[in-house]
Amino acid sequence: MQKKLYILVFLFLSFYGFSQENPTIEVSSDTTSIRIGEQFNFSISVLNATDIVFPILKDSLGKIEVVESLPIDTLTNRLIKKFKLTSFDSGKWVIPQQKVLIDKKFYLTDSVVINVATVKVDTTKQKLFPIKDIQKEPFALIDARPYLWWIVGVLILMAIGLYFLLRKKVVKLIEKPAIPPFIIAMNSLKTLDGKQLIKAQKLKDFYIELTEIIRRYIEADLHIPALESTTNELLTTITDFNSSSKLNIDKETIAKLSALLKAADLVKFAKYKPDLSQSEADRLVAEYILNGLKPKEKKEDADE
Repeated sequence: MQKKLYILVFLFLSFYGFSQENPTIEVSSDTTSIRIGEQFNFSISVLNATDIVFPILKDSLGKIEVVESLPIDTLTNRLIKKFKLTSFDSGKWVIPQQKVLIDKKFYLTDSVVINVATVKVDTTKQKLFPIKDIQKEPFALIDARPYLWWIVGVLILMAIGLYFLLRKKVVKLIEKPAIPPFIIAMNSLKTLDGKQLIKAQKLKDFYIELTEIIRRYIEADLHIPALESTTNELLTTITDFNSSSKLNIDKETIAKLSALLKAADLVKFAKYKPDLSQSEADRLVAEYILNGLKPKEKKEDADE
């Protein structure tokens, strides 16, 4: 009886220890040496996890380029995301560490070094071509010198005609004032409100449009690349610009922008579902952020 009790305790502890296993992340490449333009397979494997968001390899690989993102393979206790990669620059390049979101926590992969070599040409096997005949010299501009003044005169007459033909249209285009990026952003928020995505509980669509409005404004008015940047890259760039270009954006605005973008990333990529009241509050925070991001001189112009 006592022996059976020991066996049951051992099995229970073994099961408990297995259930507490941490996720294991592995990266692999089917080769570490390629020739220019040659493709190779790169994979990220996660063991003992189910709620996984794999990274999107895009502009984060430097000299390594993504040819194709392959579907996720599902094996026993393991998910594998594969990519086809290549490079068109010779040298030793590093696939940097990638972030994998597992159970709402970020884990880093190992980096991988890829050697890219040039393609050697065997000159002994290069086909020889026959000697070509002497070619006539191509037509040069100096050959048209006798007709140059006629050509110039015709071009001047054409330019004058186009000037009078298009003058009215050009004047109208110049007089038409451009809509300021801030007004466009505020109008976009009103349009988003009209869609009632929060009420329809389409929170993922809501946060995608909400953060895109803010990113478009930052790119248009602050001239900071935002649409193609990750959240961390964008926040780092804004912080750097704020200190070097005198944008005078207060710390609270940057903090609220950081919190909103990170919350939106969880909704978009980690299937996080916030309360409807939180989404409504984030809508108001977005308007606060837009007002805080406006450059100081533009705030003064708006007040006047």
